[in-house]
Amino acid sequence: MLQKKGQLVAIVYETLKYNHVLEQILTSSNLQSLEKSLKDVHLTKILMYDALLGNGIQGDGKQEVSLILHFTVVVYCLF
Repeated sequence: MLQKKGQLVAIVYETLKYNHVLEQILTSSNLQSLEKSLKDVHLTKILMYDALLGNGIQGDGKQEVSLILHFTVVVYCLF
C-alpha cells in the first residue's frame, strides 16, 4: 500500500511540474468537448502526462479509453 502512495505522489508531482504544457495541450485539443468522460480536468491532465511522458496509460476505464481514442489529437497539439 505504501508503494502505491509513493507512485501516486510521484505522478501528481510530475503532472504539476508539466501543468502549463498539459494545460495548453488540453485547451488546444478541445478534448473535454469531444469526450464527456474527460470532464475532470485534473484526471485528464494526469492521464495525458502518463500517456505522453510517463509509463503509458495502464487501465481500461472510460477515461483511459477516451484518451487513447483521441490520442492522435493530443499528439497533434504538441506541434
